[in-house]
Amino acid sequence: FLPYLAGVWSPRACLILIFFVSLFRGAAYGLGSSGWFPLLHDIVPRQITGRYFANMRTSWQCAYLVTLLLIAWLLGDDAEWWKFEIVFLVAVLGFVVRAISIVPMVESPVRAEQVKKISILARFREVFGEEKLRQVILYIFAYFMAAWLTQPFKIKLLCDLGYSYGFILAAVAMVGLGAIISLRFWGKLADRFGNRSLFTLGILAMPFSTVLWVFVGPNSKVLVLCLFFF
Repeated sequence: FLPYLAGVWSPRACLILIFFVSLFRGAAYGLGSSGWFPLLHDIVPRQITGRYFANMRTSWQCAYLVTLLLIAWLLGDDAEWWKFEIVFLVAVLGFVVRAISIVPMVESPVRAEQVKKISILARFREVFGEEKLRQVILYIFAYFMAAWLTQPFKIKLLCDLGYSYGFILAAVAMVGLGAIISLRFWGKLADRFGNRSLFTLGILAMPFSTVLWVFVGPNSKVLVLCLFFF
């Protein structure tokens, strides 16, 4: 509802709304993601897990790519406010369809002996009390901080340099194109060699592609497209 409220609310009130909505969405996404992949592992045979996830991710990356390119075309060089209203409304409808599509899915039932009713604080103490789990949590925390900390600032940087909203969305769509191309090989390689070797290669490449952002300027369209792609 932000595009409609922006006309009657103060910028301060809109920014407060963005903050709390982003916080709530992040929490909801985290809760949903923690159940999403276990649910998939329940219904996917182990011997084809890599290829299945590669095909599934390729499908949604194709949808991601096409959607962003269509939005980029809609917004163009001069993005009027009514265009953002259309984008937000279509996005809301998409989330509703997504929620409805999960309803008929059936997961493996939780066995009674697996359920351990303890407080949230006790659960944290239990997890951090295990050395291996503690190492995994610290690793995941460091990984996601490194991988995602710069993402919002890339968009801000491109806006400050004068790039249009249409171009920025088209550039972000290159993430989907890069995923589509790489996922074709990832599934087969993961089933054959395991995920660790592929994960290591990806981690080694990420700092290199990130540091190249220091060379982005007002006339670096090709470089921007390549950096989002890689």
